[in-house]
Amino acid sequence: MKKSFKLYAAGWLVIFITFNVLIFVLPNEIVDVSKENGTFWIGYILMVLSFIGQLVCAYTAFSKDNLQKFFYNISLISISYISTIVSIVVSLICITVPIIPFWIGSIICLLILAFSVISIIKAKMAIDIIEDIDEKESNTSFIRNMTNEAELLWNTTQNDTYKSELKKVYEALRYSDPVSNEQLSSIEHEIEMSFNQLKNSISNDDEDIISASKTLLSLIEERNLKCKMSKK
Repeated sequence: MKKSFKLYAAGWLVIFITFNVLIFVLPNEIVDVSKENGTFWIGYILMVLSFIGQLVCAYTAFSKDNLQKFFYNISLISISYISTIVSIVVSLICITVPIIPFWIGSIICLLILAFSVISIIKAKMAIDIIEDIDEKESNTSFIRNMTNEAELLWNTTQNDTYKSELKKVYEALRYSDPVSNEQLSSIEHEIEMSFNQLKNSISNDDEDIISASKTLLSLIEERNLKCKMSKK
């Protein structure tokens, strides 16, 4: 994503320099603007701020570490594009029409700037909410999936002895802390391996089912303890 942003920033810089050249470098005979007029500067400031804001929005989107998060932030880029285009149009009017009173130009530019900032903040808040929901779902997927598998295994097993052991496994998973984190990755890997071993034992009608069940219950209890310790 960082490489893509560098290319994006290069294009942004070319456009930004082009606008400044048209306004400051070209002689007044070609571009009839009055830099002594206050409306010129308020329009120019609005244009610069809109360019900077658009680049910040683009950086926010491109800095995401995966495509899904980048997709969520496309709306941020779109809103910043629209705001920039509107700001440029209004800025050019303020710059090229010196008869516009300074106070009118100032009010219009400030209103556009305020509307743009509010729209971007609202979009960012909505994106953050969606990302938080995704992160919570991702963090609880391990226990949720394991619980569903344990319930299915418990319901489909016919042997009463095995069924009793599987019920214990199911209830242990069901009442476990559902939120995972990096500190639990190792123990969760062990739980997954132990659960697969338990499933294989049931498929093969192996006598080690009870032993495998106890091992799995012990690992689940260890995970729950680590969960409590990580929250202190």
